[in-house]
Amino acid sequence: MKDCIRAAIIGGWGHQALVGAFGKTAQCVAIAADGLDDKARDYVSAPWAAGAPYFEDWQKMLDEVKPEVLSLGTWPAKNGPYIVAALKRGIHVVSDKPIANSAAELSDLRAVTRQNPGLHLLTEFTMRLGPAFMAAREAVRSGKIGDVVLVTGQKSYRFGASRPDFYKTRQGFPGTIMFVGCHIMDLAYWITGLKYTGALCGVQGNIAKKEYGQFEDHAIILLQMEKGVDVVMHMDYLRPAAAPTHGDDRLRIAGSKGVIEVRDGKCVLITQEQPPTELAVGGHDEHAGLELVETLRGRGRGAFSTAESLVMAEVLLKARECADSGKAVKIL
Repeated sequence: MKDCIRAAIIGGWGHQALVGAFGKTAQCVAIAADGLDDKARDYVSAPWAAGAPYFEDWQKMLDEVKPEVLSLGTWPAKNGPYIVAALKRGIHVVSDKPIANSAAELSDLRAVTRQNPGLHLLTEFTMRLGPAFMAAREAVRSGKIGDVVLVTGQKSYRFGASRPDFYKTRQGFPGTIMFVGCHIMDLAYWITGLKYTGALCGVQGNIAKKEYGQFEDHAIILLQMEKGVDVVMHMDYLRPAAAPTHGDDRLRIAGSKGVIEVRDGKCVLITQEQPPTELAVGGHDEHAGLELVETLRGRGRGAFSTAESLVMAEVLLKARECADSGKAVKIL
């Protein structure tokens, strides 16, 4: 396909958001197992795969096929080394979250992105493109609620009948703060434009899913942003199976002149002079893959960037460290 970016896939997990651009502005040229399991083979029969070859060895695939971009979705605690390997080969990366599961991995990512400034490392924080969250960003950035004072957020998922065994240990699953809380924590950062400065207090535990070992079925984290803004986030895998949607996402940003609330795909603004007014209605943007490709081509709307991927990687690591240790952690 003329002018389509040549994309390869590693791993059979994650969102694989680039798939939304396949057949439009991107072409799948290869699929590879991640060396952990063979789930990526399921993609071979997908219509968008269009006969793309399947590799048991992901490094061989990168070296022989030489894609322009890698779409990465391996076990969520394992993304870092694949990203480094691709970037060192001159390949852009679009990765499921988190992109780093340790301070050492984050250091490696920072080093390789500095050495390859022309390459993109984009995290799939595609909720940024949801119409309600975009409306909230515009309202907050234009001063409709005055100065931001307090941010509260929720991310709740259905667990389902079961989860893969890699959820049972931190070697496979990086924690509920890192994997679930990441989205709502990122949205607070993206909408307000305020940097996180510290993780003050965190708690987490496993009460309902004890058979899953180190997995946390719930977590709460208290953070602080610039200008003394406090942030309270809670996340869980306790949404009932009968719920109408997989996720229940809520964000409330209270300011000196008003409040923005996002819930059920709706953004509502309340100010001192204005009663509750719905600013947008809509769910997840189905065209995230197209926007990711536009970003790789240098024509994006600013929703994704390497710099912000690295910023949020540090925030997530520090938030998890705070909950694990029970101690406040500074975020640089």
